[in-house]
Amino acid sequence: MFYNVPQRRKALQSPSDEYRKILDVVTRYAIHNQGVAISCKKTGSASPDVNTTASATILETIGRLFSETLKKELMHLEFTDKKLGFKVEGYFSTANYNAKKAITMIFINNRLVDCSPLRKSLEITYQSILPKGNFPFIYISLEIAPDRVDPNVHPNKKEVHFLDQDEIVERICDKLNVFLAGSNSSRSYNVQTLLPMATPDDKGINSSQTNTSQSKTSKSAKVLPQKLVRTDHRSQTLQSMLRRPTGLSGDDLTPGPSNSTEDLISSQMPALSNNSSSQAPQSISHTIKIEESRCLLKSIQDLRQEIKLKNDDDLENLIRYHTFVGVVDTQKGYSCIQHETRLHMLYHFSFCEELFYQLGVRQFGSFDRIQLKPAVPVQTLVTLAVDSEPSEYLDGIGRSHAVQKICERLYSKAEMLDEYFSFQIDPASGTLITLPVLLPEHVPNMEKLPLFLVRVAVECDWTDEMSCFSSFLRELAFFYTPSSLPLESMSEEQIQATDEDEKEQLKQLIFPSMKRYLAPPSDLRNDVKQVTSLPELYKVFERC
Repeated sequence: MFYNVPQRRKALQSPSDEYRKILDVVTRYAIHNQGVAISCKKTGSASPDVNTTASATILETIGRLFSETLKKELMHLEFTDKKLGFKVEGYFSTANYNAKKAITMIFINNRLVDCSPLRKSLEITYQSILPKGNFPFIYISLEIAPDRVDPNVHPNKKEVHFLDQDEIVERICDKLNVFLAGSNSSRSYNVQTLLPMATPDDKGINSSQTNTSQSKTSKSAKVLPQKLVRTDHRSQTLQSMLRRPTGLSGDDLTPGPSNSTEDLISSQMPALSNNSSSQAPQSISHTIKIEESRCLLKSIQDLRQEIKLKNDDDLENLIRYHTFVGVVDTQKGYSCIQHETRLHMLYHFSFCEELFYQLGVRQFGSFDRIQLKPAVPVQTLVTLAVDSEPSEYLDGIGRSHAVQKICERLYSKAEMLDEYFSFQIDPASGTLITLPVLLPEHVPNMEKLPLFLVRVAVECDWTDEMSCFSSFLRELAFFYTPSSLPLESMSEEQIQATDEDEKEQLKQLIFPSMKRYLAPPSDLRNDVKQVTSLPELYKVFERC
């Protein structure tokens, strides 16, 4: 260990420091290994610093190694989640216990590790019940299938990650919240009796001193106006609880004679099974939970890992804790958001497309379906797209031949598209039957459907599995990204209604979903610009 690498010996600290670290590790393993007697003592010492018996329970060992006071304030948590494939057992301190230093022990598959997302989430769960500056005691043992755990996050193997990490952490914290809510119903306080020698004068002096100290504290804690954050990213409005149904309705889609491409698109668009022609307001959920599908395909696991590796922490913080200000321009794709004291303008087309791509990767193989009623002829839609962009798709061949080749490509991939993406094409009838649901309550712009079908056939890489899935999901994300492209036949009122509908979707559905599910890559940095900040505005308007 030291002969070939002398730097290791130089890295060692004093014997007392090294022994302290050894003692800490031994203590944690002594608690975890019930039924095993463990002893640890320093050379030359008469008595061991750690000494446990094989017959002791985990709770008794904690009381022996820490304190009986801690032992009395611990609650036992144990449950199994077969859906996510994990088992949890642990001891957590109640609301009555608090310490100046956090004690967190995390064992995954009987190995002492550190899992930052789990540790931080557990500590955040306690913040609402513990006084500021106080910390809990946490011992948790997590059992997960070894093939779902990644120990290669750090060279020293201390930090680990695992599949479905966000969902598992959220499930554990939810359970802990329930337990803590019960323990928080009663508190124990140390009360000092009134001293018999206390006089009114003393009380007055103490009161004045207390008031003085409180006033000093309040003055020191006062935030300058130019640095005061006046919005809360978690706040909601009453309007956000109601919205009108979006998308196409059956009454608007009655086929009729068409003399232009725009008319033909309108006549061929299907009614969607999950739409209502009623204009009554409907409730909308801001906490739509989208489960990550369980998929063993290496290509999908690689795509999910790629999303995590490309995640930009600064951008994620900006998106997760922003307050939506409004849409600047729907056709150019600009919106404004506020983050703390800064106002940013972002190109929301790029962010929406990345969100829908990541939602596609997240739900691979388990999409809900949008039923098209009636089913749409694929050849008709492909013809519309080819006619609108003839130079791009004809490539020196006849129009009918190009349409035929594109349709044949779609028919040949129909089984795979249906199985993995719920994108159902019936080769026998030549119709498109269903589309996948990427985001509940969101309906794509059906005017982009003809172009989407052609791009799937032409732009997707069908030679490699991972490239095929990735390129198809990118095209699907582009299709689902809101973009109001007014048709020439639309009236001014129709254009305005479409514009308002898109703004409503962005405000009430898409941006809230970004907060929860988007892991923005650093490529999107160029699509965000800071417009101004409160300190900068105060420099200009402070004297007004």
